[in-house]
Amino acid sequence: MLGYFVNTGDPQFQSLLKKFRAGREDRGRRMVEKLNDLGVDISWEQVERIAAGASVGRPHIAQALVERGYVKYKKDAFDEYLGRNCAAYVERMRLEPEEAVQVLIENGALPVMAHPLYYERRNIEKLEGTIASLKEAGLLGLEVYYGEFSGDEVEMLKGIAKKFDLIPCGGSDYHASGNPGEIQPGTAGPPESTIETLRGLRRDPQPS
Repeated sequence: MLGYFVNTGDPQFQSLLKKFRAGREDRGRRMVEKLNDLGVDISWEQVERIAAGASVGRPHIAQALVERGYVKYKKDAFDEYLGRNCAAYVERMRLEPEEAVQVLIENGALPVMAHPLYYERRNIEKLEGTIASLKEAGLLGLEVYYGEFSGDEVEMLKGIAKKFDLIPCGGSDYHASGNPGEIQPGTAGPPESTIETLRGLRRDPQPS
């Protein structure tokens, strides 16, 4: 779930972020331990150095694997060690999508569903059911334009966004991972009208 125009000064929101940040650190430590049990020689200190104060995530662990020569690219680390169902994977803390929408609404942010075809690509009826539920919860936009979506998929998602009266959003989802063929910033984005619509819905933070 994406949140546009987040009120970073919201203490309740920051409290939730703190909880998730602690959960990410615990998850990261457990993944490093699993890798060590597999004979992969990386350390938590190395991962912390790579994160450089940021909230630790799998990309930092993947970079540690690249640095130590276990894989060539970060993508390989996910394919071999860190992806779901891989030996070093650890489930993360998460909110249900409807809960995430509610958190963003309470914050004053604009909730948008991220890369919907990652959730469901084959059963479009099921996808539309999910979108309908999120729309009822307060969803305002749908990520239609995305670097890994084909032209036909973009057109299909534009139709779904129109059907549910959602703002067609998008972006490259650039992670600077250095993987071959990685989509670059500015190569997959929405029309200017999307930006104007989002700005028109922006809500000023309420004084606490």
